[in-house]
Formats: sequence, structure tokens, C-alpha cells
Amino acid sequence: HTRYGTVTGVQTCALPICFLAMGASPRATIALLLTSKAYAAMQGRAFATPDDVQALTYSVLRHRLILRPDAEHQGQSSERILESILQSIPIPR
Repeated sequence: HTRYGTVTGVQTCALPICFLAMGASPRATIALLLTSKAYAAMQGRAFATPDDVQALTYSVLRHRLILRPDAEHQGQSSERILESILQSIPIPR
């Protein structure tokens, strides 16, 4: 059993990252960190929480993902991919 397979020559993958031609860069993760810290400061806190990161993920990363040409035809979008990724990561509490 593998994550990747072919069906009549078409690559199939169950992972959301398989719909990406290019993901977020290291600078994007730095931007997410800095905006999370700024958001926390605006809330009166000296630290960012996982909830802060999740609240800003879509705004910071959505436009930085480049989807494969077939992703839209399969009902995918940057938002759906980010949502799937966020749901798969356990939030530390």
C-alpha cells in the first residue's frame, strides 16, 4: 500500500499536498510567525498561541500556494488544502 498510485495513467493521491505544484516558502512560515505574534500583541498578550496561528493561516498562506492544474477540476482550492492540513495537525494544549 502506497500513498501514490496510478489509475489509467493518472496519478492519484489522497494527501492534500498532492494537489500543490508549490507550497509555502520558509519566508511564508516566518510571516506566519510574525503575524501571529503581532495578533497576540493586539489581543494584549506577550505570546502567540496555536489559536492565533490557526486564525491567520488562511490570510498569510492562501496566496502563497500554487496548485497543480488539475486541482480545481478535482474540487480543490488553497483554502480546502490548508483546512485539510490544519485538521491533520494536533494542536498542543
